[in-house]
Amino acid sequence: FRDVLEFMDGTKPDPFDLRMERPQPLVPRYLRLGIGGRIDYSGKEVDTLAEADILGAIELFKKENVESIAVAYLWSQVNPIHEQKTRELLGLHLPDVPVLLSSDVLPQLREWDRTSASVLCAYTYPAVAGYLDRFRKYLVEHGFKSEPLIIQCNGGSAPIEHILKIPSKSIGSGPAAAPAAAVQVASEFFSRDDINAISVDMGGTSFDVGLIRNGLPTFTRDLRIAGMPLGSLATDIISVGAGGGSIAFIDPGGALAVGPRSAGAEPGPACYGLGGVDPTVTDAFVVLGYVHPDTFLGGRFSLDHSKALQAIEKNIANPLGLSVIDAAAGIIRLANFKMVKAIESVSVERGVDPRGTILVAGGGAGGIVVGALAEEVGIDRAIIPRVAGGYSAYGMTVVDVTFDYTRTHAADSDKISLDEVNSLFSELETQALSDLNLSGISTEGVRFQWFYDAAYWGQAHELIVPLSKGRFSDINDLRSFFDAEHERIYTFKMPDDKVNFFHWRLNAIVESGIDVEETVALAQTDASEAMREQRAVYFGVETTKQNTAIYDGTKLLPGHIVKGPAVIEELTSGIVIAPGHRV
Repeated sequence: FRDVLEFMDGTKPDPFDLRMERPQPLVPRYLRLGIGGRIDYSGKEVDTLAEADILGAIELFKKENVESIAVAYLWSQVNPIHEQKTRELLGLHLPDVPVLLSSDVLPQLREWDRTSASVLCAYTYPAVAGYLDRFRKYLVEHGFKSEPLIIQCNGGSAPIEHILKIPSKSIGSGPAAAPAAAVQVASEFFSRDDINAISVDMGGTSFDVGLIRNGLPTFTRDLRIAGMPLGSLATDIISVGAGGGSIAFIDPGGALAVGPRSAGAEPGPACYGLGGVDPTVTDAFVVLGYVHPDTFLGGRFSLDHSKALQAIEKNIANPLGLSVIDAAAGIIRLANFKMVKAIESVSVERGVDPRGTILVAGGGAGGIVVGALAEEVGIDRAIIPRVAGGYSAYGMTVVDVTFDYTRTHAADSDKISLDEVNSLFSELETQALSDLNLSGISTEGVRFQWFYDAAYWGQAHELIVPLSKGRFSDINDLRSFFDAEHERIYTFKMPDDKVNFFHWRLNAIVESGIDVEETVALAQTDASEAMREQRAVYFGVETTKQNTAIYDGTKLLPGHIVKGPAVIEELTSGIVIAPGHRV
């Protein structure tokens, strides 16, 4: 941030605002200006826009070589005229500088969220636009004929032009693809509408969890980047520092702790032999026998067992007076505890009993911990896809094209006009179809998802409520969706209380067209043909390892049954099967 913030008239901001003066890595520098002109909360223009202020700002922008501009005015979500006029003036004098309006980025109540989202868009625009332009040129030069699709934080994909309208939607898009992978994998066993699952993805740095209800991921508006609200509707993903590279250490109170600090890919866990000296979850996997140094990544990358042992012994076992095995087991138990809490955060805390779901486990280490997690939470079935090592990447290939829209229309249940609601949804659907056509995407088979944000009168925060339709003739029918969702999450409803409606949302979805694999014949042979060796693996029985069958996952076929204790080694992942469990 600038050392001193000034408005155009030379006055200083309120001293309380100077808390923002401290440098932060996300936004290294910005200019904040006050512009005259007022729109009131009803959308009425009270004062005309002070164009002299904008012209003065333009001169400052020229001098500062500004790369992008965010415009966020109060009440622009109900009347964007001042923001639109500002963009026209900026376009005349700074034609090459992108301008992002809060009324386009996030047309909803709460000016802080709307402004933050707009600033994030303006900040990310130059980097995102430059990268995507180079990316598209590269594809064209190498003969790619189609329009590339970019993943969004809502778990859907969209063409580049749509992404550049709100570039911050590409933030957090990688983890957001995991629930799509979970739905695709689970749809080989269940009807899509019947899929109630929890997607977990254990990678190198984090453990990401998402809830799927009736074949659809759940959404949130509370995605934050360095404390700043993104604003956009995003797939509800909980991430905790419990990946394979998460570092174990003794905290100031003398207790064992794991994460969120990670060894990353370089230098990585101590067992990588690339200079890392801190003990990690992966080092504990190696010491306990879950991962073998010679078969890691199909034998393409050898691990150093002795370095894993030394790191845990020096930093954990000796300070706590434990054996190395007990210290490694403690690291795994603590990491598992954090993962269980993350699973409960997206299920129990959202009003969903996890025991009624299936667990879909991805990530290179997902199959190693999934049995213990499922047993702890009370889930009796888990699915580990063959593509677990590239779980989110696989999800990106099967996500649907998704355009989403938001419109502010605040009203109470005792005064709302259903004709206006129906008309609003109709307008959003028309806009979606038009945008899809302009993007060259066929609208044949397009599917709409409708939502509204609502709260009981006097509540400070509203719920995002999914609807099964977008047309209503009865107010009780409209509000019944909110009562049901409130009861599901909070265990009670107040059908006689007034409901406040705030925002109306539409997702337009064009399915990817990816078909699930056809059913294959089950193996008639015994799984023992895939057994590679026997080795000692720790399963929590006293402090000793037990002789365990190790299977080559590439040789296992549909129909084979593997009973624990056992370990299955895949090319990019592994599966640990505890005693009493079976695959």
